[in-house]
Order: sequence, then C-alpha cells, then structure tokens
Amino acid sequence: MRMQQDPEVYLAETAELRVDYVGAERAPILVIDNFAKEIRSVIEHACQQEFLADASSYYPGVRARVPKSYAYSLLKPIYEKLRDVFEVPANLRFQPRLGYYSLVTAAPAQLSVLQRIPHFDSNNTYYLAILHYLNDGDFGGTAFYRHKKTGFERISVERREEYLAVLEREFAISGEPQPGYISDNTDLFEQIGVVDYKPNRLVVYPSNLLHSGIIRSEKDINADPASGRLTANIFAEFY
Repeated sequence: MRMQQDPEVYLAETAELRVDYVGAERAPILVIDNFAKEIRSVIEHACQQEFLADASSYYPGVRARVPKSYAYSLLKPIYEKLRDVFEVPANLRFQPRLGYYSLVTAAPAQLSVLQRIPHFDSNNTYYLAILHYLNDGDFGGTAFYRHKKTGFERISVERREEYLAVLEREFAISGEPQPGYISDNTDLFEQIGVVDYKPNRLVVYPSNLLHSGIIRSEKDINADPASGRLTANIFAEFY
C-alpha cells in the first residue's frame, strides 16, 4: 500500500468563528466551524497509522501521532487569534507540543477512577488544547465542569494541591465514582458548558479547564479510524 503523504490543512474562506465563555470564571473557548478547506486527506492519513494505547496519559482509547505538517498548518492561521482570545502576554513565545489522532475504545466498566471524572491536561495558564473533530457521524462532543466543593473550574498551579486533596477526601467519604463516562452533573461536579461534535469543527480551550469527552457507549466507542469518533488532539503553549 502506498503511504499517504503527510497532510496539511488550509483555513477555509467559509470558516465561522465564535468565542464561548463558560462558568463563573468566564473561561474562553474558541470554536471554528468549517475550519479547513478539506479534511479528507487528514482522515485518510489517520487510517494508515498504527493506533496504540497511550501509556503516558489517561486517554481512554488508542492514539497515533499526528504529523508536524498537519499540526503546524492548523496552528499557523489562528496564531494571532489565539493570542487575542486567550489574552496571552506579548512577551511569551509560542511552541506547538504533542499531537495525536485519537479514538475512544475503553468500555465504561474498564475505566480507571480518574477516567470517570473531568480532567485537566496541564496546570499552565497559557497551555492550550486544540481539538479538531474529523469523521462525519453522530458523536459526542466535549463538556466542561466545575468542582462543586472548591468551586474550581480551572486547575492552575496554585490550585492543584488543594483540588487534589479535597477530591481525595471526597472519595474517602463518599466512595469512588461509579464506572462509566461522565456526561452530566454529578454529586461532585457541575457541567458548565458543552461544545457539540461537528465534523471539521476546531475547538480551542485552556488545558487547565476541567473537561471530558461526552462518550456514549453505543456510538462513540469504535477503534476504526474510518468510522469512529476520530479527533486530532494537539497542544500548544505560550511560555
């Protein structure tokens, strides 16, 4: 089989941009619909990759690295918008970090405790998560949460120790969350916002904002990159 050339994407003239603000802390979420002129080449490239479990994270599925060509071409046209929306200080430099194609494959009963609650990817203020929804399909989007006891929505460096300590005490008193993906309010967390899944939608949010994929067993758990809930998860940091 001839391997697909590493893909690039180009911002579509029909791209539609909006900024949502969620929670009491008004965290900005950048949403761009019809983002790329075409994404077929990206999907075809993903279908030729070997997807493996990611031991370095708690992602409940399998992943393959995205090529730099795709990540850089995706980030280049929105660089200035990222600085503006996320109020990045002018003296900070920009650096793309890791990027993966991702597919959810873990059944609800297989989830670890930390996979059953909202998570954060980094505690750094200007570390951004960029999510590109790829395949067409009726898949679950992404939800954002507030931890009820502390009121925290973003887990910064200063809040991390307190948040984890309170969470540990809650588990000790009330028990661990029941097996399953979180998709709504719970005793510990309140949902403060949702971005629905839409093919070729790009979503950017602070990586210290508590969040979780909205995963439904009957539709979203699929290891086939040609038909599953295929996303590209890319990280970038201003430092």
